[in-house]
Amino acid sequence: MPTTMRPPVHAGKNYKVRFSNEVASTGVVLALVCWVPNHQSVVPDPQQKTAAPGGSVELTGVVPSDVAARRMTIVVDLDAGERGNLEVFEDDVLHFAEPVVQTTTFGLVVI
Repeated sequence: MPTTMRPPVHAGKNYKVRFSNEVASTGVVLALVCWVPNHQSVVPDPQQKTAAPGGSVELTGVVPSDVAARRMTIVVDLDAGERGNLEVFEDDVLHFAEPVVQTTTFGLVVI
């Protein structure tokens, strides 16, 4: 599946990625946040968590500088029959939200 681009995230802001797995889902969902570096720069290590049916996970941190990171990548890995809701926050303000019904990669440019 191709990457779905979303609005940019801003360097230095706190982020929170929350995925809520629906109760009716059939299995565990993997949520992953990682960074695409600029020119071999050092970026934060990837984070990953899993959510059982009816559960949710949160991945948090600070958006690195745009000199270090080109893009934030969020992957929600679902098996057939799983579904849930993804919410992304910047400084506790909702940045975007959407239902996820299949494995999806989201890209957010760092500015």
